[in-house]
Amino acid sequence: MVFQFNGTLDKFLGDGLLAIYGAPVPDENHAYHAVQAGLNMIEHMEEYNKQRVSWGEEPIYLGIGINSGNTLVGNIGSGQRTEYTVIGDTVNTASRLEGLAGENELLISAATYEEVRGLVECIPLGDYIVKNRVEPVTVYKVIGVSHG
Repeated sequence: MVFQFNGTLDKFLGDGLLAIYGAPVPDENHAYHAVQAGLNMIEHMEEYNKQRVSWGEEPIYLGIGINSGNTLVGNIGSGQRTEYTVIGDTVNTASRLEGLAGENELLISAATYEEVRGLVECIPLGDYIVKNRVEPVTVYKVIGVSHG
């Protein structure tokens, strides 16, 4: 689903993944595409969970965090090993949002909200103190795409 919405799969991280939108190919709608991908992942997981429950298995849940802002993107490393990746506070904050997310919940920062305002429906959740941030992060829960 990352690729379906013009994203780049950076890496798998344990039970998660890191995707980049807007690089290496510029995309004016990168934030919206990231949110669309997240909503699509949750929708597919909810359908898959119906099957799992019918098989007598426990459901699996996603928690997704999306942030927008300046990052360092490119081939990062040393002469012995380089990797195309993204680093910076923006990435760390997205990870913190993911950590705050509940079951099948998509959380975005105020920076992302400003990029997608009017395109998606959100519920403001308030300000949260997150690890390694001096200032609180304003968090929104995405509940769907706007239809109007």
